[in-house]
Amino acid sequence: MFDRITKTSLTHEAAPLLYRPPGAAPLHDNRSNFRRRLAIFIILVSTAFERLAFYSLIGNLLLLLASKSFQWKQFNALTTSFIFLGTSYVSALFSAWLSDAKLGRAKTIIGGYIIYCIGYCIFLLFTFDSINKVCSTSTGDKLYQEKCSPILLSTLIVIALGSGAVQSNVAVFGAEQVQNLGSVETCIYFHKYYAVVNFGGFLALGIISYIQQNLSTSIPYGYIIPTGLLIIGAGLFICSYRLFIHSPPYDSVITLFIPVMLNAFRSKRKHSRLESMQQNRQNNSEEQSLGRSNSNSITGASRQIDRSINGSQQVGFIDFAKSSNGGKFIDRVVEDIKLLKYVIVVFLLLIPYWLIYFQ
Repeated sequence: MFDRITKTSLTHEAAPLLYRPPGAAPLHDNRSNFRRRLAIFIILVSTAFERLAFYSLIGNLLLLLASKSFQWKQFNALTTSFIFLGTSYVSALFSAWLSDAKLGRAKTIIGGYIIYCIGYCIFLLFTFDSINKVCSTSTGDKLYQEKCSPILLSTLIVIALGSGAVQSNVAVFGAEQVQNLGSVETCIYFHKYYAVVNFGGFLALGIISYIQQNLSTSIPYGYIIPTGLLIIGAGLFICSYRLFIHSPPYDSVITLFIPVMLNAFRSKRKHSRLESMQQNRQNNSEEQSLGRSNSNSITGASRQIDRSINGSQQVGFIDFAKSSNGGKFIDRVVEDIKLLKYVIVVFLLLIPYWLIYFQ
């Protein structure tokens, strides 16, 4: 390790003085096979209950708001459902960054569950006719003029924030529990994970929706059941905290994206300037012989850049941010940034898909 420290510090003056491994440290799993399987089982059960609660809410939200209990205009009810879904997607992105760079996955999931349960319990209260009657009736066609709109909209946003925090982290967190067992066990876990997600959605949109529309009269059983299951799932996850192995927060591509791009620009500009100065000296043979001693400092500063760049077939713009090419970031970070472009392409392709889907 000390040889790597010495080589890194000598190759470029911007290299870190303290050695940092090129990735997050591998997780050590000393649990018994029973405890490991129990941890996975709890994650899957809590995921099924969470998805059941989520789809139980969004599946009939439009009908609930347009029902005689609230009497919202249909376009306002539809707008509210879009706000709820959009907030959950934005929350997922922010929560993924929060878990990667600050809190870690388990703490982010627990925080999301707490917010989720609080919001869901408040929403449950307003499904009782005896409670939502305290709100004034609709006074106009605007969203903020609908019955109970301030408290309902705020509650739905809180639920969406909690849902995004849980859903964006629980899949990867579960995979971390079996990553030391190899890729086969990881694939098996994801098969089980998506099975319980679909199972929770099936129960919500099939059975719970039927209860909400046909069996919920004075007592909203269709919302009491998912609320109770959500609390049970959250309680199981929180109480099983010691069963899990935890990956500490390391860094985030979202946080490092702009610094890497700026450093790549500066490093490329510096390399181009030094390369231009060397070219001018080579073209002037007389000054090259007289100023050879004066150019040692300049050529020495760019030698490490030239060696690494000339040794590769093609160097992209972002590659100039690598410490091996004169930048200040380790190669792993830059490679993660380069992979982000494929994710962006997928996100851009999802935009027309969702536009058509929600029509």
